[in-house]
Amino acid sequence: MGIVGEYVFGYSGSYRMGQVLLYDFDPPEPDRKTGPEVFEFLVTEFIPTLREAMSGAGVTKLDSSVEELGGANFLLGVYGHLFYVDDDYQVGWPSTPYWSIGSGREYATGAMYTAYKAKKRGEDLLSVGLTAAEAFNSGVGGPFTYESNY
Repeated sequence: MGIVGEYVFGYSGSYRMGQVLLYDFDPPEPDRKTGPEVFEFLVTEFIPTLREAMSGAGVTKLDSSVEELGGANFLLGVYGHLFYVDDDYQVGWPSTPYWSIGSGREYATGAMYTAYKAKKRGEDLLSVGLTAAEAFNSGVGGPFTYESNY
């Protein structure tokens, strides 16, 4: 997890992918755009640059001629918008202001849904999700670090 320029990243899966994101990836500078324009920017400019960096760092895997991040994925925040990038480089735009990834995602998402309805926000919302994921999935464990660029 960390911040690079205007981006904040949280990743699951390959630690190597996370290291490249944080220390060996020079993402294109986003224009100050909102909604669909940010999404389009990520798909057309951010992802091609990311693919090049991951390939150059030896992070990508080829499976039947399909390039993948090897089961890794990450959350991406930019200008107050939350997105996720799957292992096939698909950019997703959640319909909620929260999202989760990794082995405990179902527990975290369910807990955050309930907490969000109860008006929890920011670190309080994240803490509820991570605590639920940690309680019900042995692959999730603290300590947890929170980052924000907004």
